[in-house]
Amino acid sequence: MSAPSPHTPWPKGSPTSVAGTLRKLAVKLGILGTAGRAHAGRHMRNCFRFSRTQVAVIAANYKARKPAYRLVAAKLALAA
Repeated sequence: MSAPSPHTPWPKGSPTSVAGTLRKLAVKLGILGTAGRAHAGRHMRNCFRFSRTQVAVIAANYKARKPAYRLVAAKLALAA
């Protein structure tokens, strides 16, 4: 398996959660964020950090199907 490119940092089948869908939408919109490193237990993980305005753009374009996720989308839009 080859390493993912920097423009699509997540595998093809990854959006199985709200976070995965938001990441996929960020790539689709061309919002890359800032590359960073995060602690996950004893391991360092690569991650992308998004500014408040980037999160607001992503949340505004997120179309939730489940009612509970629509509430999450509304909270994300208000938080940013």
